[in-house]
Amino acid sequence: MVDKSSIFGQNLIYYRKRAGWSLAELGRQLEGAGHTMHMTNLRRIESGERIPRIWEATALAEVLGVPVEAFTIDPSASESLAGVTDKLSELTDTTEKLIAAANEALNASEALSRAITEAERAGVPPKLLLEAREQLRECGGIMADNRLAIQ
Repeated sequence: MVDKSSIFGQNLIYYRKRAGWSLAELGRQLEGAGHTMHMTNLRRIESGERIPRIWEATALAEVLGVPVEAFTIDPSASESLAGVTDKLSELTDTTEKLIAAANEALNASEALSRAITEAERAGVPPKLLLEAREQLRECGGIMADNRLAIQ
């Protein structure tokens, strides 16, 4: 049976290397985040010779951007968890961009609607506003369809 300190150490090595950091860089990142850990302690934790203290495990998770629990799973599952984390991050970024684009489209359609109203008041013939009205209707339909799809 593999002991818990060895599992923690193997996962720490995996996530440190995944970040592209040497052990010295991990130490610098910890220090930059306000956590001082001696290199000897980091080496011993990675080798499984030493079980990290709770504050150390929390600090390591913080700088590596993973939940503390990620250090406790079977090391062979770490890559799968990292894949899920990557895809979640991609989805979050894409969703934020989608929301921003939807807000821009909403603002643009409201501005177009106001412009159409002003043009009508100014006496512009309705026939000349058909394309603008159609675009406004199409945009509204797309927005409504997407709201339903997201819910």
